[in-house]
Amino acid sequence: MIDAIQLAKGDSRIKMIVLQLGNLAPSGLSKLQEIGAALREFRAAGKRVVAAGRLDGSDAVLPLAAQAGEVYLDRSAWSMSTASELLPHVLEGRH
Repeated sequence: MIDAIQLAKGDSRIKMIVLQLGNLAPSGLSKLQEIGAALREFRAAGKRVVAAGRLDGSDAVLPLAAQAGEVYLDRSAWSMSTASELLPHVLEGRH
């Protein structure tokens, strides 16, 4: 995934990455940090990162969703607990 993000960053035909939250495989913290860094570099290149889908209760996708400039969640999956879990990751990803 990291290689694909890095290739997309340099490809003028690719304008955005859409993260399908429900389709992301679980990963360890170090791998999530590496993917997050690649997504930040992609955005720094002036390209969009959009996260969409349903949060399944797994914290694994929150750090990645936080790297997106736009997050679209399935309304049936939204709750205040989801908001409170996502907010610290959003704030952390904005340095």
